Amino acid sequence: MLSVLAVLACHAAPDAGPEPVATPWHYEEDPSAVVPLSGTELAGAPDAIMATLTGIDPHDVYDAWTEIGDAFDAECPVRGDHNGQPLFEGDCTAASGAAFYGYQLVNRIFGFWVEFPGIDGFQHEYSWMTGNSRAELADGRVVTFGGDALWSSRQDGDGYEARTLYLYGNFAWERPTEAPAWMDARLEVELHLEAADLPDGTRAVAWNGGVTGLSGVVTAFRMEDLALRDARVDDVVSPACTLEPTGALSFLGRDGRWYAVVFDEICDGCTRVTGAGVEQTVCADWSPVLGWGDSPWER
Repeated sequence: MLSVLAVLACHAAPDAGPEPVATPWHYEEDPSAVVPLSGTELAGAPDAIMATLTGIDPHDVYDAWTEIGDAFDAECPVRGDHNGQPLFEGDCTAASGAAFYGYQLVNRIFGFWVEFPGIDGFQHEYSWMTGNSRAELADGRVVTFGGDALWSSRQDGDGYEARTLYLYGNFAWERPTEAPAWMDARLEVELHLEAADLPDGTRAVAWNGGVTGLSGVVTAFRMEDLALRDARVDDVVSPACTLEPTGALSFLGRDGRWYAVVFDEICDGCTRVTGAGVEQTVCADWSPVLGWGDSPWER
């Protein structure tokens, strides 16, 4: 054995050869391999986007917290406060068998004056939840909160009704009974709404952000200052169109291609959808993002 080891030790290590050389990675997509959306699918895209906007209700997040809260006890989750906001934190298991992980700030007030940067006035409702938590109930219900859910419905100091939505993150609600579809779908949400009902009876609405993780023809969409208005501009009644918005809107189709919705100056509710080498005029009823009552999710 020793002689074998000695022979092996006398031999030089094998030549490792030349150093590997990096070469550029080149990829060419075959356009013929991707079938663009059909005309019917393109025509239905705006309606699918508006249905999503009017279906993602932040109150579903608050209702989920209320539902699981019945299973908590005095010790779990631990109660505290952070900058004056009620704080719930774990990790712990309540006497009911409900397990709570992470932390959650929950603050809901009704009928109070609130001063908050950009959101001040008499609040009909001010609901805000933020945190990163998970609750597992003994009966199988599971709720995951990961982000911020703020809804403000108020009368501003200058006398008009205003509403603000900030909804960022992902929120999942698993339970044996029927759950809100958007929470069941585990979407990634980034939505910001500003709406104002002015004393002269006009309204202005603006959306920003988007949603990913959708199923169907539209799998994701993005908005930049998507606005509908019949409001006054510089004390002059604006001739702005209430049939179609202004701003930028794009969406990712089920074919993996991005499409742009191009708005024009003709107030007829029709726009051009372009992308993937196609262009099509699409007409839609955009009123769901403007013509609601107390909230876009009004049932």
